[in-house]
Amino acid sequence: MVFTPPDWVPHLPFDPPDSISIGELLTNEKFGRHPIAKSRNPFTCGLTGRTFTTTEFNERKECLAKTLKQRLDWEPNTGSPFEKTACVHSVNTIDYLTVLLAIHRLNGLATPANTAYSVTELAHQLKSSGAVSLFTCVSLLETALKAAQAAGISHNAIFVIDVPGYKSDTPFKTVETMIAEGVNLPDIESLQWTEGQGARQPAFLCYSSGTSGVPKAVMISHQNIISNVMQYRAYELVSREKLDIETQVELGVLPFSHIYGLVVIAHSALYRGDEVIVLPQYQLRTVLRAISRFSINQLMFVPPMVHQIVNSSEELKRHCLDSVRCLYTGAAPISEDIMAQLKNLYPTWNITQGYGMTEATGLVTSTSEHDILPRSSGSLLTGIRVKIVGLDAKEIERYDEPGELLVQSPSVALGYLNDEKATAEAFVFGKDGRWLKSGDEAVITKGPSGHEHVVIVDRIKELIKVKGFQVAPAELEAHLLTHPAVADCAVVRAFDEKAREVPKAYVVKSALVDTETDDKISQDIASQRSCKINSSKIETVSIMANFIEVLAQNTASGTNNVPGCVVCAVDNQGQTIYEAASGNNGPSADAAPLEVNNVFWIASCTKLVGTIAALQCVDRGLIALDDDVEGVLPELASPGVISKDDTAEHGFVITPATKKITLRHLLTHSSGLGYDIFDPLLMAWRKSRGEPLQATSGTVIEAHSVPLLFEPGEGWSYGGGIDWAAVLVCRLNGKVNLEEYVQQNICKPLGLDSTTFRIDQSPAIRDRLMVMSERQPDGTFLPGQKPWPNNPADDCAGIGLYSSGPDFLKIVGDLIKEQPVLLKKDTAEGIFLEQFPVDSAALMGLKKPSDMLLSMTGSSEAPDGINFGLGALLVGQDFAEKRKGTLIWGGFPNLIWFANRSLGAAGVFATQVLPPGDAACTKLTNQFMDYIWSLKSKD
Repeated sequence: MVFTPPDWVPHLPFDPPDSISIGELLTNEKFGRHPIAKSRNPFTCGLTGRTFTTTEFNERKECLAKTLKQRLDWEPNTGSPFEKTACVHSVNTIDYLTVLLAIHRLNGLATPANTAYSVTELAHQLKSSGAVSLFTCVSLLETALKAAQAAGISHNAIFVIDVPGYKSDTPFKTVETMIAEGVNLPDIESLQWTEGQGARQPAFLCYSSGTSGVPKAVMISHQNIISNVMQYRAYELVSREKLDIETQVELGVLPFSHIYGLVVIAHSALYRGDEVIVLPQYQLRTVLRAISRFSINQLMFVPPMVHQIVNSSEELKRHCLDSVRCLYTGAAPISEDIMAQLKNLYPTWNITQGYGMTEATGLVTSTSEHDILPRSSGSLLTGIRVKIVGLDAKEIERYDEPGELLVQSPSVALGYLNDEKATAEAFVFGKDGRWLKSGDEAVITKGPSGHEHVVIVDRIKELIKVKGFQVAPAELEAHLLTHPAVADCAVVRAFDEKAREVPKAYVVKSALVDTETDDKISQDIASQRSCKINSSKIETVSIMANFIEVLAQNTASGTNNVPGCVVCAVDNQGQTIYEAASGNNGPSADAAPLEVNNVFWIASCTKLVGTIAALQCVDRGLIALDDDVEGVLPELASPGVISKDDTAEHGFVITPATKKITLRHLLTHSSGLGYDIFDPLLMAWRKSRGEPLQATSGTVIEAHSVPLLFEPGEGWSYGGGIDWAAVLVCRLNGKVNLEEYVQQNICKPLGLDSTTFRIDQSPAIRDRLMVMSERQPDGTFLPGQKPWPNNPADDCAGIGLYSSGPDFLKIVGDLIKEQPVLLKKDTAEGIFLEQFPVDSAALMGLKKPSDMLLSMTGSSEAPDGINFGLGALLVGQDFAEKRKGTLIWGGFPNLIWFANRSLGAAGVFATQVLPPGDAACTKLTNQFMDYIWSLKSKD
């Protein structure tokens, strides 16, 4: 028996055109799209608010196509589409569809790729699709480049799509730059297609596991897309007219690389004149803020998101969701119980579902807002016919009897690329035409309205037999997602020791819950009677959520975690591993979003620059590390050592030092020099002289001409040694000032443009300085004042530099390069060597409990293996988020830098938060380091 749409479903106004491209349908009113003058802006960034009109969208597509034509030598009316295949491997952006339609404009073929793909998986798609060009984004660039190399794609054919929060510091052209270039290029000739070409010619190669098996390239034609867009539009018109909705605002957080996001959201919204609020990744708070900010009307979700909504009622109360009219979910069915819970939370929301698959180019069924049956996936779309076939291969002619769903529609895809066997299995011919075997078990049922609905039971081949019962993985996944420590999960079939089928769950721990052990999570889940999974079959997958989500979570307004920060990391080739800005420029309610090029007072991170400058003098033969410095720094020729003496007038005595201070001592804080703001003896010494504390006065010689706290080399004390080392540098180089030296010998060789000691003389840098935030006793933030003068008397190598995250990262990253720019290779490697022998007084001094040790290691007790390199702390063995061989140091307002030559990664975490050692900043810094190490572990 063949089932057709209910009588209320209108027919298409005309047959889906078979001789035009998708772009023609979406941007030309004569093919039924909503009038452009009455349409909303099609795509708006949910993070920045950036948007453009439909006309501007079309212009951007044309400009990009013109530049692609020039760069790739693609002519629109010559060559096969298979010779012009481009892969798009990127998170969602407002230009995702711009890129796809620009490829089509040149008669090319697009293949969207899953952003979660590994190098091997992406390389497989590139090779099997025959891709000759690749569009990616900065956060995925490392994976993309390795996959492109494996597939033989030239760097000249790799382009970067701009994503908010990421600065493209790469040699690859960005989409934004290419659009600008295209403005002045000649127009492209129109596509000259033969009759029926749109029905025969693939527009997309979308990868799907099909009804079973490994991912295969589904060939989706232009007419397939056109058909489904028109079918969905016609179907929706009925409820829109009843609700008086002309256009609406939709959420675009589901991946546009998936058929649901690609067709049901991106293509369909443009055709209907709707607006899509685009988010690059799913994170609940980010989504909720976007709903409130942009007054989103329709939420397009998948079941795990719905489950999180149901279990996050407290978080939901913090946001205004009054604009939401409808929540639409697809990809898998949700239970009536979950729908009831959601309806209880938001009684005015219409909760609807749809069903589709890649091979059907999107939707097969959808729930109309005027005819909702909670357990169903809605009714058949316009122009779609289905059958239900039982295990005996006979057609089922009764309601509520399950069987495999077969689909017939002009949207059914052409087949699988280069896989005739799989195509023949999935796309079958009968006396009544060509049918798609869905592989899904379904029933046709009648609702109270008397209309037929489709209810999806489960994947036929995924049902697991447990003690005679059929267990649906989706049900178990829904149960697992109710646990607060579970961010995502997948249930698959496994076999126990008796070769019986059992369900096995893979669980991704939530980034919000870091106190639960893997074993405890497994036991908690398994202890619940409805689970049906033994704890031994629950495997916790230690994958951190994409770090952009973690950043957004921690820098969200009102959370009082971190007002804003910039994080960036590079590998030992200087290629960006990660770069993002998140949060706001300070604590004020009207603060602007923080940007990657914002500038920071980097405080003690400056010591790395002072260390490198001193080592350059070593490289040039001007001094040796173990030379005493009194010949260049006579101020340190005859120091005294201060010690406590309660019988003395001021509580201390000073005796002459018996050892000389060397450059190595200055660079490792083992000279005996300390900061007068930290040490009680130096405070007493200043007081005895009637002097104020001067460590942060903006001077060098006056601030750091203090008695030694111990004999040189016989202890460890944080102090002004590197400031003195920089004075030495200036005197050895013709008495230049430190600003001049650093600009000529560090900034210029690395191409830095946002780094200076003299921010008062650099308005272009000063204008980008992040506002300082100071945490209050109640945990909130107010604007703060940095403990450093705006116009210091001296350039101070211990504390005085200003820089942006990317600028400073170039300095840190140079340490791990195979051929460093600033130092000789042996010298750069020497920075990472332990400077203190085991059981030495200097090492014992370093390991004493201190706030400094706490901020660097996360523990006031020194972990095993801690030592000191040149200018920074050295990690001798793995602990917590630190990895063996990592050099690490920080700056007063909670900045951190780290570098590891053996792992080939370096990073910077930059913010402006007082006081130092802030717990939330430290936690986020550690998460960032852990994320970078996890990325490197995939190499």
